[in-house]
Amino acid sequence: MDGTAVNYRPFHFIVLYFLLTWIPLWTAVAARRTESPVLFGISFILAGSGAVGSALILVYATGDRSFITDFWDRAYNFRRIQPLWWPVILFGIPVSAMAGMAFSILTGGSSGWFALDENFLERPLVFVFWLLIFGPLPEELAWRGYGLDSLRSRFSGLVAGLVAGALWSLWHVPLVFMAGSYQNELLEDIAALASYFFAMLPETLLIMWVYYNNKRSTLAAILLHFSANFAGEALQLEQSAKIIQTLILTACAVTVVCVDRKTFGRA
Repeated sequence: MDGTAVNYRPFHFIVLYFLLTWIPLWTAVAARRTESPVLFGISFILAGSGAVGSALILVYATGDRSFITDFWDRAYNFRRIQPLWWPVILFGIPVSAMAGMAFSILTGGSSGWFALDENFLERPLVFVFWLLIFGPLPEELAWRGYGLDSLRSRFSGLVAGLVAGALWSLWHVPLVFMAGSYQNELLEDIAALASYFFAMLPETLLIMWVYYNNKRSTLAAILLHFSANFAGEALQLEQSAKIIQTLILTACAVTVVCVDRKTFGRA
């Protein structure tokens, strides 16, 4: 099943997604300011649940059993992922991060990425679990599970990808105002903050490219998203390296858009 026969509701998805995630996310921002750890934890969990919920509500509202089955199959079926795509999914973005650091070193930066994050070294399984749960899993079940296909049912692949990337970037705005968050720390470096938000556009296009070339595998998108977050969290990259990485990812995204007309053209 390719989902083309489904009556997608992209506007409903976007409204539900932001309604069910931003309310608890902004609540988490307030909880952090008032030093309410319990409320903060609950709010963050609700934000992740809301992301998945926005997709599930619309998926099950179709009443289409084959579409519902397809939604879950795309989320766990490894056989949808083509063998030659595994290196791209698992190592593509981490390699771009290392390339960014290599360019940074050549221009006077430090080689700090060789030192892995202390939390990862002390509790690797816990680190990986939380990195997966808070980000790749709920966000991809929402966007690749329903959101991207719903946009592509109305627009060309490129426009759908850019809209999805812009909305994904917008979603992270509350984190900028959350005391102690990585995004909040970026307020001290406007160039790095701009790079952080812009990077979600090429990343979305690359995730989209992998998703459609692996039988609409949400699992492939989850793993690619996870590898990107892992590279950003586990490797201690300087901001200059991350900015260079964003430029590399942008070049890669432009290349695949130009080459893969089937994915980024009209559905």
